[in-house]
Amino acid sequence: MKQQIILMAVYNKIQCDARVIRAATALNKAGFVVRVISCNSDPNFTDQNFESIIYSSAKRGFPLFWRFCYFVFTFALREHKKVDLLYMHDYQLVFVGRIIAFFTGRKWIYDAHELLLQRKKHCCSKREKFFQFLERISISSADLVIAANTERERIIRRIFRLKNTVSVANIAPIFVPDFKVLDKKDILLYQGVLSEERDLTGYISALKKMPPHVMLKVIGGGPRLEYYRNLVENDELLKGRIIFTGQIPYVQLVQESQECKIGIISYLLDDLNNYYCSPNKLFEYIQMGIPVLVSPQPFLKKVVRKYRIGAVLPPSFSEQELVKSVLDILEHYNSFRAGMNTFLADYSHEREMAKLRNAVKELVVPNEKDCQ
Repeated sequence: MKQQIILMAVYNKIQCDARVIRAATALNKAGFVVRVISCNSDPNFTDQNFESIIYSSAKRGFPLFWRFCYFVFTFALREHKKVDLLYMHDYQLVFVGRIIAFFTGRKWIYDAHELLLQRKKHCCSKREKFFQFLERISISSADLVIAANTERERIIRRIFRLKNTVSVANIAPIFVPDFKVLDKKDILLYQGVLSEERDLTGYISALKKMPPHVMLKVIGGGPRLEYYRNLVENDELLKGRIIFTGQIPYVQLVQESQECKIGIISYLLDDLNNYYCSPNKLFEYIQMGIPVLVSPQPFLKKVVRKYRIGAVLPPSFSEQELVKSVLDILEHYNSFRAGMNTFLADYSHEREMAKLRNAVKELVVPNEKDCQ
């Protein structure tokens, strides 16, 4: 039987997008041939589970975005006879998926990494309104819509009156760290984009009130990276205590993270996307034996308290509250092990990937499912 071909696309660097890599890998192991188009990715990046197709350009902003969309569109039209299913990742490509499907007649999937819908009182930028509009006029034409958690799936299914949806959580494969508890150091870990919306100033300032052996490692890039570097360089109490790695490939994440003892997960509560988040870093931290310090989003607060895998900060925390939470976790570090094991038993990477495989197979091979 001929292997069916899935053409994926993502407006991102493939080596840095764990959700795309996981989806492509899971579908390849289900018997599909997967080809992934990405933007300005590392040409040396390879993965045996899928073919990487890279669009490279020195453009930035919307000129780059439109050129990438045109590349995906023309590539899909040129190759459409060799493609059985389209799979568009994230909101930037939802309209492209609709257009390609219209011209080729192929079924298509929209994987909604984010929740673009907002409360009425939320003030949206022109950029946000633009992508909200594209999603609104395109999403109902998708043959399958994937959300990152059950709360987001429930919202988009109701608002857009969708019939075929599935939630696939951001759970990476189980890691087997080489580090033992005794090898870990008193390092706080932050992974993510460095932007004004995800302000680290409070954490950096609070570090000065912690014992000098407590450090902070920041993994990620963004518009505020140089600002934070300059902030640290000009403060004698912080020199040598904060490590900035910049943006790194996903495959290096474990190596850089596993020596740390506390994982920071901090989001604002200002929009629905942040409010209903269940970030992949939560699962990755726990898999590496790292208790978490989280902001009070419903899902984060629920699992941290239920499984006793860390501490929850109040919406507007003081430096004293942050320092106390950090020192409490470090003092009782070994007490979190049992809760982390139970959490990992309840939130399984393989279970989530089986949901994805089953939903995709239903589109192309009805009635064929994996056993969960």
